[in-house]
Amino acid sequence: MRPFPCIARVVVVTCVVVVSSPAQTHFTRAWPGGTPYLAMNVYVTAATCDSLPVGAGDEIGLFDGDVCVGSALLTGPIVAGTPLSVIASTDDPTTPATDGFVPGRPVAFRIWRSVPGVEYADPSIEKVFAAGTGTYASLGTAVIALTARRPTGVSDRPALQGYRLYANYPNPFNPATTIRFAIAERRSTVLKVYDLLGREVAVLVNGELDPGEHAVRFDGSRLPSGLYVCRMAAGGYTALTTMILQR
Repeated sequence: MRPFPCIARVVVVTCVVVVSSPAQTHFTRAWPGGTPYLAMNVYVTAATCDSLPVGAGDEIGLFDGDVCVGSALLTGPIVAGTPLSVIASTDDPTTPATDGFVPGRPVAFRIWRSVPGVEYADPSIEKVFAAGTGTYASLGTAVIALTARRPTGVSDRPALQGYRLYANYPNPFNPATTIRFAIAERRSTVLKVYDLLGREVAVLVNGELDPGEHAVRFDGSRLPSGLYVCRMAAGGYTALTTMILQR
């Protein structure tokens, strides 16, 4: 993408780009490379998914209906005072294809968490605007914080009775904690721990287990203090829980 000037009607934050890169891995923009048409600048000051901040490898996409009109790939967490710039293109009337948003239509977001591979849809994302509105505007500007609470395709689904990932205990912990989970039938089960950058730090379970409740010990003595994510997958059931290592 060629450099694009920061156009703003109201100066609310310093215009600093965390990353704006064409090398997307999940969302595909409708507009081709180069300068977007009558672009709208959206600055994301914060974004969390189930209380976990987005980080390296995650993506934020802007949508007009089902059309991706802008997206950005993160190379690290969004730092206070340094928002993530997501540029959206207006639909170019000189081209036959729909390659951007229609002004006046509602702004929709999607968030892709590269680990564990989950897309959060717009209805599950709470939006708080510090500037701008919830509608697209050519050459417009919006400043927003995003809070996603319910991922698409990842939940404790009631239909899968007998499957459960419980909160670890103790939590916070130092240096070890116990993680309990249950499966309804003999299944191949995977239980892994990730840090906030999406890096795998431990494989606790990887194989077939008998039905019933199970418990494993997670030792974080070689890890730095911080927030970690435990992900369980068994059959069609997938769940996440967060753990705090506090020294």
